[in-house]
Amino acid sequence: EKQVFLWYTNASFWGDIMIKEDLKKIREELIKLDDKRKFKDILPKRSCYQEIYEVNKNKLNDTAICYMNSVITFKQLFSKIYYLAKALTEIGVKEGDSVAISTLAIPEGVISFFATNYIGAIANMINVFSGGDREIEEQMRKFNSKVLITQDIFYNKRIRNIMDKVGVTNVVTTGLADSLPIALNMDKAKFEIVEFLKSFGNQASKDNRCIRFNDMLNVGREAQMDIRPKYTPDKIAMVAYTSGSTGEPKAVAATNEAAVSMKYLMGLSVDNFAPKDIMFSTLPLWIYYELINSIFDPLALGAAVALDPLFDAKKVEKRFSQYHFNHWNSITPDIIEMTKNKKMKDFDLSFLKSISIGGASIDPEHREKARTFLRERNSDVEIWDGYGTSETLGCIFLDNKPLEGNIYKIVNIETKEIVPEGKVGELYVLTPSLMKCYYGNEELTNSTLEIDKDGYVWFKTGDLFHEYRDKDNKLKVKYDGRIRRMEISKDPNGVPCKLIPDEINRVVKEVDGVQECESIIVDDKKYLTRAVTFITLENEENIKDIMEKFNKDPNLEKLFGQLNDFISTSNNSASINYYAQNCFVGFFTDSF
Repeated sequence: EKQVFLWYTNASFWGDIMIKEDLKKIREELIKLDDKRKFKDILPKRSCYQEIYEVNKNKLNDTAICYMNSVITFKQLFSKIYYLAKALTEIGVKEGDSVAISTLAIPEGVISFFATNYIGAIANMINVFSGGDREIEEQMRKFNSKVLITQDIFYNKRIRNIMDKVGVTNVVTTGLADSLPIALNMDKAKFEIVEFLKSFGNQASKDNRCIRFNDMLNVGREAQMDIRPKYTPDKIAMVAYTSGSTGEPKAVAATNEAAVSMKYLMGLSVDNFAPKDIMFSTLPLWIYYELINSIFDPLALGAAVALDPLFDAKKVEKRFSQYHFNHWNSITPDIIEMTKNKKMKDFDLSFLKSISIGGASIDPEHREKARTFLRERNSDVEIWDGYGTSETLGCIFLDNKPLEGNIYKIVNIETKEIVPEGKVGELYVLTPSLMKCYYGNEELTNSTLEIDKDGYVWFKTGDLFHEYRDKDNKLKVKYDGRIRRMEISKDPNGVPCKLIPDEINRVVKEVDGVQECESIIVDDKKYLTRAVTFITLENEENIKDIMEKFNKDPNLEKLFGQLNDFISTSNNSASINYYAQNCFVGFFTDSF
């Protein structure tokens, strides 16, 4: 037993050394490149599964996944991936087929993604929780997905009817607590209560196509076959969908090479990321930011992921105590909640190495509050803004500078020439993590991806940026808005005009009492297009006062006219609906 223990200990140690050496070698090769656009050519050619296996095969007893009070080692993870891959093969899934996966941040979702990848099938990462019927149906049909892997709480009559329509043959369901030990604890009790409350509409037990996830593992365990991981160069390996904030959700299809490259982009850029670190992951797996940046990247760098599918930011102290995680890919509202946490008064957060924010950037006031909060708890971490897109599988810039290996240029919108430092233009990005296409939309793909004279493909982000110098005279970039969210509309007199939601956001945020706001563009028969602005208030009791401020503010009146249609509902929830000057305003309180 001592010899076995020492062998595993030494193997794990040398496995960690090899990971660092691998990154060091890639960095040295990147420095030697005469043309940085060739970075993609020096990266390993492997599937996502092969990448995490090659990195961790010598450290099998190390932790791969922390899930509440349960731990899954890399040895256990690889075994479960293999069993599920065999089970999927047993029911007829083969290379090039599509498996639809729709789960929160749970181990079964992670295993499903890598098992699908193992057999060379396409992971169709859909959102059955909040996606519309037509949207889900189209996403299933587009890739002819005949297998759905999802959670019990999602598989209701609505989803069952959609699966009937698209001809799904197998449904694999799992529970929130399926990976937890038998013994009851607070987390397991919480999960079981949630599932009980959702069970009245559950169809899993009534649909003979359904099989439990753990039963699928047993099918694979007993299957008399031996399969090997498949890797097909430059083929679609996964697809996730844009949010639809700039129009209809788009199917962003990506290759293994693109996903694997993100591991190197992050590994070369985040110096303090080390094997055996822990990444805290809370978002649904149907988002590339979560699937690639918060799940695949850490595992491919020899680290572990700590999962929480029903994360409550108001109780973040529990997860800090439980996981002692080193890295957190978060969102602004969760960071704000952390700073309000009074139970963390005496916490020591010296184990924290990085916090990065995706989506909306944190404002200066809350950033400083978060910085003070961390300093008072022995952490010198700075909160990094991450900028990225689904089309690049997540992060492009971190801390206002490109990930090492990414190349960018900022061009004049009309002339397409590179603008000087300090001038605003459209951001173009050349990255090895770029999508292959918008699946099924060749026209949009061709208008978004531009091939230069040397054959390199640039992504036209549609976002406005400018370069600037920080206090140390280092060149950085700053986001200035979105071009593709500028649409042509009509004013009340029928005269064509520009509709720019970012400008609406800027004006609305200046009103005292407004906490957050976001605008999107929707089609409108009368005005061609219309902005929809959603607003949350600092204090829901002030909604009438805020409305008065809107009515008296000349800048806002230009956008919205007079807000005279006030609708109040029960339970302290309220909304204001008003159609005028091609804009709609909705105030939403927490209770609403």
